[in-house]
Order: sequence, then C-alpha cells, then structure tokens
Amino acid sequence: MAAFCSYFSMHTNKKLMINSVNKIFKFTWFILLLLSAGLHAQLANFTITLTGTPETCPNNGSLTWTTANTTANSTVIYTIYNTANLSQAINTTSSTTLTGLPKGTYKVVATQTLGTQSNQATSGNYSIANQKNILTAVSTTLISDEICGSDGSFNISTTGGKSPFQYQLLDASNNVLLAQSSNIFSGLAAGTYKYRVIDACGIGVVGSQSIAYNPSNFTNVNLIGNYTSDCS
Repeated sequence: MAAFCSYFSMHTNKKLMINSVNKIFKFTWFILLLLSAGLHAQLANFTITLTGTPETCPNNGSLTWTTANTTANSTVIYTIYNTANLSQAINTTSSTTLTGLPKGTYKVVATQTLGTQSNQATSGNYSIANQKNILTAVSTTLISDEICGSDGSFNISTTGGKSPFQYQLLDASNNVLLAQSSNIFSGLAAGTYKYRVIDACGIGVVGSQSIAYNPSNFTNVNLIGNYTSDCS
C-alpha cells in the first residue's frame, strides 16, 4: 500500500509539472507572437507636402516640406531631386528644409523606417521661381565741378539690382574710403573718383567719375550809386 501511494504521488506531481511547463510554454509563445506582430506590423501610409520660396538672389531659393500620418517612433529621411535629372539626388537629409537653391522644379521622396520595415511617400512638384533682378550696370551724372573748393558732386544710377544699395568711394587698391546709402557724393575736390555699388544680393559693379576744377574767376566788384559815410 505504501508503495502504491508513493507511486500515485510521484505520478500526480509529474502531471502537475508537465501541466505547468505546458502553461509556461503556451504563455511564452503567446508573448512571442505579440512581439512578432508588433515588430512586423505594417507601417502607416503617410504623405509629404512641399513648398518653398523664390530665387531673388543667385542661389537663394529654398524648399520646405511637412509629413502627415507617419508611424510613431519611425525615422524619416528625405531625398531631394531636381526634376530635370531624377536619376541623381541633389541632397539627402533628415531636415525638413533645404536652402541655397537656384530656380527649377523639385520633388522630395520621404523614406520612413521602423526596424526592418520601410515605406515611401513622394511630394508633388514645386517650382522655385526666378525673381532675380541682377545688378548689371551703373552710370553717373555730374552735378557740379569744383568751383569754390571741395564742392563738386555727382550722383549714381543703377540698372537692375535688389535694394537696398550701398555706394562706396574706393582708392586705387579698392579699399573703401567712404560708404553710404545715398547715391549722391558731394563735397568733392577736383579729381577722378572710383566708386562701387553693392546691392542686397552682394553683387558689386565698379565705375569712375571725374570732377574738374572750374573756379568762378570772380575778380572785382563794381559799385554803382552814391557812397556816403557818416562818422558822427
């Protein structure tokens, strides 16, 4: 009888142990399935919208983009193309803006990645307009030669360019002697003046203007009329 009870107890414990192991195995398998489902879940479809600013100075156009409906914790990398050459990207970045661009039509491809999964969204085309007005020439108009001593003056006109302008007088080595916002230089003695105009884009054009010495030749005074003196 004792042997039977011992056998029954051992058999019962073995069954309990097997049941416990089975439960642990099933629970572990369930957790692994959940983790696997999470790791391999489909990334959400998302969108990208592209906008920008025109080129008002050489290569100062810009692009800015935003995404919507990206998957939480994913990383997004952006590849930018000029549509004139879609086989060669001009930049790849994690930023949402790109500057220093010339006129042209652009698009951005966004690649979203989470774990081993990835998907893409492509923006519509955006055209950076050419709104440059290049400073191409300068000219001067003599206002006055030197007459009475350092009273000569001239003004400067520009063709093209983006305001505001800076007007400079230069020495022979192109060092700046005087810089001002006015296009009129005055208080000048006779001589030849080298000047430069620089616009808001940093484009500069150089010219020169001569001022002659033309004194008035005022030599005497003729008095007409009666002159009286009262010393009292």
